Amino acid sequence: FSTAQAAIDMACHDIVARSLGEPVHTLLGGPVRDHVPAYGNGWYQVPREPAAFAEAARKALAVGYRRLKFDPFGDGDFVLDNVELDRSVELIAAVRDAVGPDVELYIEGHGRFGVEAAIRLVRAIEPFRPGWIEEPVPPENVDALREVTVATSVPVAAGERWYSRHAFRRALEIGAIRIAQPDIGHVGGLTEARKIAAAADTHYVSVAFHNAASPLMTMAALQLGASLQNFKVLEVF
Repeated sequence: FSTAQAAIDMACHDIVARSLGEPVHTLLGGPVRDHVPAYGNGWYQVPREPAAFAEAARKALAVGYRRLKFDPFGDGDFVLDNVELDRSVELIAAVRDAVGPDVELYIEGHGRFGVEAAIRLVRAIEPFRPGWIEEPVPPENVDALREVTVATSVPVAAGERWYSRHAFRRALEIGAIRIAQPDIGHVGGLTEARKIAAAADTHYVSVAFHNAASPLMTMAALQLGASLQNFKVLEVF
């Protein structure tokens, strides 16, 4: 339902903006920045080896990205044994060495670890100063997310699987996340995503839209991101 609602909501915004001869962000109050930062995802579809990850990261930088997200955790599922944890850390270290200290790295967990494993892995990656750890545990349990948040200096991000502003409410209230990641195409469109961003702003939480769909969704997120003071960065595959 919320995905269908998003399609109608974005179409209505687009129709009105076209009728006025203005970009959609004008309808949303106008831009608060002259560019929208983006991070690259999907660049690491290579063998799970440090050298391969490092080379893929350098190619992503050559395209122009200064922020990269990747999942280094392989077959980890609920638990992460020492061998897999060490290999994951090796991959992150290889990427950090390849891109240097100034490129921001975001680490994806895909919501598949238990709390104990998530805390172990997030503490192990702290030296690489990632910009966030995304869905370190399944996002349905915001109390578990908060356990990870309070156990580490790495910001916890989540929200791509929460489909309304009501789903974000308690996570924001208890401080379970530091970055909110609504997907405009699934959360109800620009109108609902804007309400989520406003709610996040009251808790000093940044917004980084999940964006794993089409260039059309990238353009919609670009318009909304340009108008939000607490917008952080936009995902691009």
